[in-house]
Amino acid sequence: HQSQEDMVNTMAGTFTALGFASDIAGGVNIAETALNRINEAAARLPGETSEYITVFQAGISGLAAGFNNNLDQMLSFSNNFAAIGRSLGIDAEQIGRDMSLMIREGHAGAGADVATFQRLLPFINNYRRSMGQAAVTAETFNRMQQPERMQLLEGTFRTLEPMVRRAGETYSAMQGEFQAHITGIQSAITAPLFDGVKDSLRAMNGLLSQYEDRI
Repeated sequence: HQSQEDMVNTMAGTFTALGFASDIAGGVNIAETALNRINEAAARLPGETSEYITVFQAGISGLAAGFNNNLDQMLSFSNNFAAIGRSLGIDAEQIGRDMSLMIREGHAGAGADVATFQRLLPFINNYRRSMGQAAVTAETFNRMQQPERMQLLEGTFRTLEPMVRRAGETYSAMQGEFQAHITGIQSAITAPLFDGVKDSLRAMNGLLSQYEDRI
């Protein structure tokens, strides 16, 4: 639970800095909502909750800019990006790094070392051809404005839904779903106990600070 609390606090600070909330308490509420939503998504998609959190955290500033701080749209895009990346066998840290480069404001950073882009490129161009549009390269993709790039990726995501569903039915995906449910149950059961321990530690620290000079 300590790592969960640290994660909430880190995300709360980020949400507050990005203008989602006027104070850290509001940021904590948004962070808890985001983590719960990610856990729900991980239960039905390939991969584990921690992988979806890793991807979301890596791209949060670009997501916020691209979706005008709309948390629902941010989470949907990030979860889809992560699910497709995991379906393609790419690790979460690489997926998060790649998403950050591909959706950032200004000139994007897709290239030969951006594994997710390279694996997605044939699907991106298949989608563009279905729309009567010319194929893209890393250079032309990078020159697109951020909204155009994100719309292109969302359109590509829709064409890959059958692949993601298939990947979600594998044994490893079922393990991830099981772990997501266990994590949710553990959080619900142990949160009151953990809060009680924190209250006790806080009281003990206060008591010790009063007598520190006498010890």
